[in-house]
Amino acid sequence: MADVRWIKIYTDMISNKKIKRIRKLPEGNNIVLIWVFLLAQAGECNKSGALYLTDAIAFRPEDLAIEFDFDVSVINLALITLERFSMIEVFDEIIYIKNWNEYQNIEGMDKIREQTRLRNIKYREKRKQLLLSDVSVTSHDETEVDLELEKEKDTTTTADAYTKTIIDVHTDVFGTFNMTGHMTKFVTDLLKLGYTEIFIQELMLEAGESSRGVPSMNYLKSISDRWIKEGIYTRAESKRRHDEERKKVVSIQTKQQPVAAPKEFIPDADLMARVRAANGDV
Repeated sequence: MADVRWIKIYTDMISNKKIKRIRKLPEGNNIVLIWVFLLAQAGECNKSGALYLTDAIAFRPEDLAIEFDFDVSVINLALITLERFSMIEVFDEIIYIKNWNEYQNIEGMDKIREQTRLRNIKYREKRKQLLLSDVSVTSHDETEVDLELEKEKDTTTTADAYTKTIIDVHTDVFGTFNMTGHMTKFVTDLLKLGYTEIFIQELMLEAGESSRGVPSMNYLKSISDRWIKEGIYTRAESKRRHDEERKKVVSIQTKQQPVAAPKEFIPDADLMARVRAANGDV
């Protein structure tokens, strides 16, 4: 999560009509406090007003109850009330702050995103320099140098994934910021099994690159099942395995190709007659 230190709250908040009406409801003051907490949490998440516990897991009411130290029944009441007053919306089990641009520190968030981008570029460049330095000092075999550089090339194919979140990659591949309930469960299950966010991003990117149009959930799961079964973790590794399998198939087909049978010899009739005449045969 990005380190956002502040959000915007207008000074007329106390006299706001919605706030005044909410305060007159049961648990009204607590609901207003929860509203402020939600704004702060959305700022900390830095995901355009969406509330996420991690980069891939959305906040549930139970999570908010623990985070804000309220009973879950009060949290549920607050969410229902705030949604009724069009202050939040819930889509595919993800909570969003409506009109988020009114509350966010746009300049601060843009600065943080740019700093993160530059920091990742600097990290990758430093990593390349270290690799090249190690190769020049320790390698006396040109083949070894080529292998190391090829390995680095494979690594950089996933460089964009390291600078993005699962949500970012999901948006790129599936064309929407919002994860369905099935997608959220799919991601959560993989994380619980110990797979990294980079692994999940690579799965999504593989599905996007190898499908025609937007990949289906079933197609993504089929890739996930195959990768887990075969111990694959990146697209580069998947491509190498695929190329190796193709070479094996071509080799087997070449070995099994049937040898053409020799053509049957059919002697020429006139030639055979002359041969018989020369030998004195009738």
